Amino acid sequence: MFGYITPLHCELKVKHQQLYKAFYCGLCRSIGKHYGQVARSVLQYDCTFLAIVCQSISDAPIVTPHRCGFKPLSKKRPMIEDSEALHFAAAVNVLLAWHKCRDNVRDDKSAAAFAAQKALSIAKKKAAKEFPMVDILTQDAMDRLWVLEQEKCTCIDQVSHVFASFMRDLLMLCPDADADTRAALGELGYNLGRWIYLMDAWDDKEKDRKKGAYNVFLLAGTSREDASFALHTSLYNACAAADRLPMTHCRELIENVLQLGCANKSEVLLHGKEQHGSVSDS
Repeated sequence: MFGYITPLHCELKVKHQQLYKAFYCGLCRSIGKHYGQVARSVLQYDCTFLAIVCQSISDAPIVTPHRCGFKPLSKKRPMIEDSEALHFAAAVNVLLAWHKCRDNVRDDKSAAAFAAQKALSIAKKKAAKEFPMVDILTQDAMDRLWVLEQEKCTCIDQVSHVFASFMRDLLMLCPDADADTRAALGELGYNLGRWIYLMDAWDDKEKDRKKGAYNVFLLAGTSREDASFALHTSLYNACAAADRLPMTHCRELIENVLQLGCANKSEVLLHGKEQHGSVSDS
């Protein structure tokens, strides 16, 4: 259900390309610092975006060169220094990964997921202790989704609302956000969460059809046109919410991710073609 929120790299300026890589590597380093080297293996693009959004409303990111923990013999590369925003995103990354493994074990009895869950257990316990509300929100969302899946829910709005609400509540926990900012973060999170769930469901549609697994689009008989409308509406609303954030930096990078990267992912998934215009042009 993760990995869809990325920039459209071919449209990034060089400085923003370097900034995104610095966030990605900085988040990886933060995960290793707080939760151990094993946890770095579950680094997610979506949590990189979370780190960027949280940092954009806080202090300016500090970029310094460090060696990559996975490539210690290579030259140093620019990385964002650890911050409250990166620490928060690192904890979310670990907890999302652990609960996703738990969900896969429950659904498919996956041995690989069980092994990964065990490998992440120490990191999960520490992250849950430091950010208990993130752990509670994640488990509650996964459990509610599982119940709806067992009931073979055919209502797209009902099932996507669960993950959307989770993302809303999660983004509202971003450090350094005042009341007005939390409201905009919540709206961004809700619509982006809905988009992620729908993207994942459409992406897995044929695989789920062959496996006989739950998929709300299959049960609802949703057309490509209706799926496209739902995806683009969610993304448009997410972009509108992001515009209301008091970002002091990273705005162009965030706009690229939402307006170009996510829009392109939608078009590729729905129609198998690249889309280089912004979501507002769709």
